[in-house]
Amino acid sequence: MTIPFKNVDAILFLAELNLQCDFAERAATRLQLARAGWLKETDSIRMPPIEIFEACHQLLLASGVISKILFGAGVRAQNRGKLLRELMLLPELPLLAERSVRNSYEHVDERLDKMTHKFLPGVKISPLSVSDNKPEPNEIILKRFSPKDMRIYFSEQFVDLMGLISEIDSVRRGVNFGMANMNGRPEKVL
Repeated sequence: MTIPFKNVDAILFLAELNLQCDFAERAATRLQLARAGWLKETDSIRMPPIEIFEACHQLLLASGVISKILFGAGVRAQNRGKLLRELMLLPELPLLAERSVRNSYEHVDERLDKMTHKFLPGVKISPLSVSDNKPEPNEIILKRFSPKDMRIYFSEQFVDLMGLISEIDSVRRGVNFGMANMNGRPEKVL
């Protein structure tokens, strides 16, 4: 397929979105397996917490890149994102559009700074937890994966992983649509 050179910039962004969708889908598959193991829905072995959070990290990192491309800050990035979303015929993507998904991993230091007042004598601190239960009053869990809800919690905040995965599926379909319709476009897209 020959792509008009005038649209090479759109193709570059679509290719990057496609790659990030690949990363996110691989992580989502691992998280679904982890969920099944922890909920004992299958005979699969319980995935260790570190591997679950590695998959969460991969999913959130890919989501952050997708978010930056489609909903970036600054006039140029906002215009680019709007044009890409139109090209891809994307529906509303509230989780990807919301900065909290991106910020969940980019601003760890700020989140920890806000928590330091909670570090009192006798408080138990856990860096990772796989549990559907909220922490006890004398316990601080920095990151918690809830298999039942498919959410990752950062102290009081959470990210709905199933919703995020669904939105990434929409982006994947949009990338495929955008690529298929790029050939032969008479006008420059971006």
